[in-house]
Amino acid sequence: MKKFVPFIAMFQFIAFTAYSQCWKYVSVGGYFSAAISTNGTLWTWGDNFSGQLGNGTTIDIKKPTQIGTDSDWNFISTGQSHTIAIKSNGSLWAWGIGGALGDSTLISKNTPIQIGTDTNWAMVTSSESGHNLAIKKDGSLWAWGGNSAGQIGNGKTVTQTTPIQIGLDTNWKSVSCKGFHSLALKVDGSLWAWGENNDGELGDGTLINKKIPIQVGSETDWKFISAGTNHSVAIKKEGTIWAWGLNYNGQIGDGTTVDKNVPTKIGIADDWEWVASGFSHNAAIKKDGTLWCWGYNHRGQLGDGTMAQKTKPTKIGFSSLWSLSSCGIYHSSALKTDGTIWVWGENEQYQIGDSTTISKNKPVMLNCETTSSEDLSASINSIQIYPNPTQNILNLNEINNIISPLNRVEIINKFGQITFGYIDNNKLDVSQLIPGMYILRVTSTKHQKVTLKFVKTN
Repeated sequence: MKKFVPFIAMFQFIAFTAYSQCWKYVSVGGYFSAAISTNGTLWTWGDNFSGQLGNGTTIDIKKPTQIGTDSDWNFISTGQSHTIAIKSNGSLWAWGIGGALGDSTLISKNTPIQIGTDTNWAMVTSSESGHNLAIKKDGSLWAWGGNSAGQIGNGKTVTQTTPIQIGLDTNWKSVSCKGFHSLALKVDGSLWAWGENNDGELGDGTLINKKIPIQVGSETDWKFISAGTNHSVAIKKEGTIWAWGLNYNGQIGDGTTVDKNVPTKIGIADDWEWVASGFSHNAAIKKDGTLWCWGYNHRGQLGDGTMAQKTKPTKIGFSSLWSLSSCGIYHSSALKTDGTIWVWGENEQYQIGDSTTISKNKPVMLNCETTSSEDLSASINSIQIYPNPTQNILNLNEINNIISPLNRVEIINKFGQITFGYIDNNKLDVSQLIPGMYILRVTSTKHQKVTLKFVKTN
């Protein structure tokens, strides 16, 4: 009998594993970290001086600890001492140091509070200087918080204590901010920047601050942006990676320590997919799922097992299962496609989350949440999956003997996007997928789970 689930596309970061529920998103702040589990619960750990962990205290937390009981958290962003998050209903929440929260006060909050009543927030990003950028579902751009260098983008240099719309355009696609500057992309692929520009981090060829968004160059082929403290990194649609700004620690990645005030192409690779920037370092992921880091490394934040800075992207380990990354001041974190969180770098304030204060110069895995799903590790090897790579049909002999009765068949790409399909007579039709690496996750009505990797070819 054909086991059918209608096709659905979900554009969100979703982690997965055969054995546990684990995590779907992680963000690291100045000296703390926050994550959202796949069940929608919120977890934080590390420095809590300003209440940025949201647990009702200002006491540091040694390991991931659930905040409240809500299970509808969807997106999170961490600054130096505050946290901003969006729930699945589109509402906006904040906690931590006063003046950065958007609640019209300068008073710190140590538990999540809702900001306004709007329920159409789509994404948000936060910086060490306490400013935030957000995009609503209608494509409008909003900002609030610290503004000493014009990083809000409203033409002023005074703190903005509530979200304010920046301009009237409704074609904003994504935003990123760190330090005292801001980056944004429009849906047409154009790149925009504003705020502090002392080191050329705006990329407009000058060292002059800008108090309103200005377009960087005339290209319209940008697809991904990440602001570091005094530098910026971006990826173009064809997969090349570019950087500009302060380069004292090699954070530009061009093999030098010379500052750049215009976007500079890094290497010749054209398979970059994701990048995160921190104080003076970066963590990027290629389309093949490998992790690469470069820049400042005195606390091991590059994760290559050394404390030596790298002026060019350096491959970290041998895994090809990385899906997204995040960088703080001196520590870094990343998710793998198996739903595990890995953290490395400085750990003096428990920001790694392993209950110690010992810094780590290689990625350390944090334990996942446990679930009642049946562990099928002993049975997975008996499933014959072939041909792999495959062009049209994936054969899964024995799958019905191990997972029965079938309930859910998910095909997940390395960005976490999910499509649902069906297995008919131990065969899965993958002819409509674009070429690339995928994870197949099959679940039974008894909550049994099996996860397998396959490659789709042309």
